[in-house]
Amino acid sequence: MNTGSNRSIPPQHLGSNYPKSLRFAEDETTITETSSSSASQHAENQGLNSSSKGVVLLKIIVIFILILSALMLSFLTYYFITSDESDDFESQFADYADKIVKEFLDITHLKVYTCYSLSIAYTTEFEGTDDWPAVTLARFPVKTFGATDLARASCIGFAPYVSDTTRHGWEAYAASVHPTLNLEASALAAISPKSAVPKSAELDETTTNMRIEDGIYRIENETAVPDNGPGPYFPLWQVSPITEYSTAIMYNQLSDSSRSKALQTMMKTTKPIYSEVFYQDDFDDSRDEASFETRGVLYFPVFDTFVDGSVSGAVSAEFNWEDSFRYILPAHAKGIVCVLENTCGQTFTYIIDGEDAVFMGTGDLHDVKYDDMVITTTYEEFLHTYSAAALFNDYSSKEFGFDSVLTASDIDKETIENTTNNERNMQSSSSADGCLYLVRIYPSSEFQSCYHTSDAIMYSGFVVLVFVITSVIFISYDCLVQRRQSQVMSTAARANAIVDSLFPAMVRERVFQTNEPGTRGTVGLNSPSPDWNPPSGGAVKGDTPKKRLRSFLQVNRRSSRKIKENVDPMLNPIADLFPETTIMFADIAGFTAWSSEREPGEVFQLLESVYYAFDNVARQMGVFKLETIGDCYVAATGLPEPNKDHAIIMTRFAFECLHQMQETTRKLEISLGPGTSDLDIRVGLHSGPVTGGVLRGEKSRFQLFGDTMNTG
Repeated sequence: MNTGSNRSIPPQHLGSNYPKSLRFAEDETTITETSSSSASQHAENQGLNSSSKGVVLLKIIVIFILILSALMLSFLTYYFITSDESDDFESQFADYADKIVKEFLDITHLKVYTCYSLSIAYTTEFEGTDDWPAVTLARFPVKTFGATDLARASCIGFAPYVSDTTRHGWEAYAASVHPTLNLEASALAAISPKSAVPKSAELDETTTNMRIEDGIYRIENETAVPDNGPGPYFPLWQVSPITEYSTAIMYNQLSDSSRSKALQTMMKTTKPIYSEVFYQDDFDDSRDEASFETRGVLYFPVFDTFVDGSVSGAVSAEFNWEDSFRYILPAHAKGIVCVLENTCGQTFTYIIDGEDAVFMGTGDLHDVKYDDMVITTTYEEFLHTYSAAALFNDYSSKEFGFDSVLTASDIDKETIENTTNNERNMQSSSSADGCLYLVRIYPSSEFQSCYHTSDAIMYSGFVVLVFVITSVIFISYDCLVQRRQSQVMSTAARANAIVDSLFPAMVRERVFQTNEPGTRGTVGLNSPSPDWNPPSGGAVKGDTPKKRLRSFLQVNRRSSRKIKENVDPMLNPIADLFPETTIMFADIAGFTAWSSEREPGEVFQLLESVYYAFDNVARQMGVFKLETIGDCYVAATGLPEPNKDHAIIMTRFAFECLHQMQETTRKLEISLGPGTSDLDIRVGLHSGPVTGGVLRGEKSRFQLFGDTMNTG
């Protein structure tokens, strides 16, 4: 069988883009042109000029696109990098701010927790006794050891409530117990290092010349003087660390306006209360405001008994507000602004630089351009820190008299019943203002500068540089190609001149037309067009018809992809004889009447279900499915691979199809309605030779022909 091709591949044409400046030397060729040849040459030159202009225009367009692409990509690079930096800045600030808020509330909670535990200790120790106010908690410095660090307080103390009537007895008691306090202070100093927290200047040793034996004192003009009343009094009695604050013992805290307001509110409401913010010492003209430390005090009431008790003292935790913002952030986090505000009308600003926090000044000093990034606590969250009392199951908060949380409005509404005359005198001098706090957190330009870098400009410039280099390479490459093309065109023009000298114009045109793709002539008559691809399974040298058929069938059995066709009747057909085959035709009995009563979707549901079952059986038994025509299923054995048991296999396949038909229609009767299970198939089998082949063209496929097919 001849499997070769009877057409040759036409040669490549000479290029048509000639340079505009092409010239031919008269001493190289001598060409005699007719008037028609001159006209053809003129038309060709016009075409070359038009092509050259098109090439130049295309180059300009390409360069313009490169420039535009460079600008767009550099802009996008700058935009996305700056956007990422802004996202990182906002995300990191949000994380830090959330951490500050949580730490601030946790520290506040720990202060309440610490004071509450000490309040319980005093009530437990002296409940039901008549010792008040002459009470001293044994080993107080040891019991409060570490509590100041835990609550971030500079000192923790206890002050009994002393009235004018109990003052004399109290001072005598204090003078007698004083040596014991000194022994406790000495014992504690031997086991713990001296605290680095500075004490309040108003209690500085240089201004305090009072002894415990001198009784309760106050500070006037930076000098300690006896407090001659009238009462009541809250003299500081036990304090930790005592080695730092021993001179503060017997100091009447009601003599200080900032502390007095908070203590009066505590007595009035019997609830824990924060004082307003006060400075470490008074302002003077020689010092800047930011050099002062802002301080506050938490007072927690101490009751003489757990049930229906009255306030007999107060546990206090004095602290620097700066400490509430220290040791929260890592060292590299700088420039976060915290604005502290309270319900007493005070506002203070701090800036966090790594682990340290610095007081900036009074008022809200943040940069207003960051207003939309503020993260804040609420007064309700601050009030929630008072709920630490509920953590103790042994003593409910209701027993201590703070069954509800104190709010600013509650303070104004509270009234005191069954109070002593001294308590009434204290109430009349009180402004009854409690201070609740919130914190607003903002970024600053310093913090933002850590995330806005020069990367955007650097990478954008790099993108522009890449495009500039690319453009230079493109232009250089184009110049080299132009030069090479000029040389090639010059050589082609000389060769064309030789052809022009060998053939007259009319013959020359026919020669060129013969070699064009898709034409047939004396040149290239026996070769297919160079852009033609033979169909799958087509004739290839060395193949046999059976191999070609087997390849075609395997391709069609793997997938139903379309085969590109370009059929030439002169090519060898793909066909062969299969002498031993068995053909099966199976159609559905009663299908026409059944389908006339069903919807199209139901008809196709039946056919697809039945044929799907047949296909599975055919795949398992090695039966070749040829086609389906309506309700007829056609299959064959013995091809494309010969099989001596083709008839036996087909017979078994037919019986299995009968079984599958019954099973499938029985299952479908529920969804397709009565009468579906009555459908059956009629099967026709015949064995014999058949002719098989591929009819190439539109929608080509494998076909069988012969008496065996007709009989089956």
